[in-house]
Amino acid sequence: MEMVMSSGGMILHNLKLARFNMGWNQMQLAETSGVSVSTISCLEKTPPSKAKARTAMKLAAALGVKVWQLASNEGSDLNGQERNSAVSPTGNR
Repeated sequence: MEMVMSSGGMILHNLKLARFNMGWNQMQLAETSGVSVSTISCLEKTPPSKAKARTAMKLAAALGVKVWQLASNEGSDLNGQERNSAVSPTGNR
């Protein structure tokens, strides 16, 4: 697993995939995370913008995943990995 990080932030390779997995559009993610739609759009573009740590943490919490899962350049990191407390022990949302 490789995460692209710099002092300017990190690229969230799996943001769009995680959002799709939740069945959300950008507006729903924005409302849940407190991150603006324009920021989410910039982070999902190719090439993507870099997210600040606080933004990455808000998005990961809203999506029920770890920050490293969003930042990994391996899409499979979102499948079958332990999720945080946003998902119940039975796997229901």
